Amino acid sequence: AQLARGVPVAFAIRTSKDFHDLKGDSVFDPSGVLNGEGHAMIAVGYDDARKAFRIQNSWGRGFADGGYAWVSYDFWVRNTHVGYVID
Repeated sequence: AQLARGVPVAFAIRTSKDFHDLKGDSVFDPSGVLNGEGHAMIAVGYDDARKAFRIQNSWGRGFADGGYAWVSYDFWVRNTHVGYVID
């Protein structure tokens, strides 16, 4: 609901080597739960056709698609530990 209003959502997940190495704009949707280091990012949008959230990472423009990536709704449910909205 917050993203639909245009309000970004800060969240935390654990990462993995596959996540660190992500390139392009495909939807990231590995099975299971990631068990790497914890990391905070911002969800900035969503696409119901892709069934994915658009996230912005702090690792620079070399990450995924210019610093942004898509993560599946299922990935989000399995891997997000906490989310915050500043309103």
